[in-house]
Amino acid sequence: MHCICNNGEDGLVSLCDSDVRLIIDYFRPVLQTDSNVVEFGLLEQQNHSLKPYLIDFVDDNSPIDITRLDIKSGIISYGSVTGEAVIVKDLSADSLNEHFHNLSDSAMRSDDKVVFFAKNPELALLGLLDKYNPHCIGFVFQDCAIGAHLAVVLRERGIPAIKTKTSFFATPPAGIYTIDAKTPSLSPKERLIYEQN
Repeated sequence: MHCICNNGEDGLVSLCDSDVRLIIDYFRPVLQTDSNVVEFGLLEQQNHSLKPYLIDFVDDNSPIDITRLDIKSGIISYGSVTGEAVIVKDLSADSLNEHFHNLSDSAMRSDDKVVFFAKNPELALLGLLDKYNPHCIGFVFQDCAIGAHLAVVLRERGIPAIKTKTSFFATPPAGIYTIDAKTPSLSPKERLIYEQN
């Protein structure tokens, strides 16, 4: 579970079994089908108990089901794209205010070919989807859960995405990269191909 803490520091959160049960019970009414995705927050009460709250809810209408083998090999959303590397750092605190329903289908979009590199699938990245044609971009994450809000949106829009489990913020060299999120039996690192400077 990835956490954006109130103090601005990102970190991993560890939950005990009773906390997980509490969260599942709290959202059980909206989790009636496997395609429902819930984005939620947790508030720590004065007695140190946790209180879940709903941030956003989406029915994952992704046209293609991803297999376990594909997930293990780093695929988040099927497809391929070649484009200039852009490293996304320092996402704004407004990330918590971005939601699936904020996306617009009518904005003018760039046809520039871009491969975005980001540590995690932060909600602030949703803003990029309004700026580029979906067939022109792709995402490379250091880590990303298949049910992450952004992962669902990327699949619905047919935007290729992979996770490499590699920290690439000191690297990658500037240049052109290809994301291959469709060829079977590749390792996560083999799904990202450096083309040229």
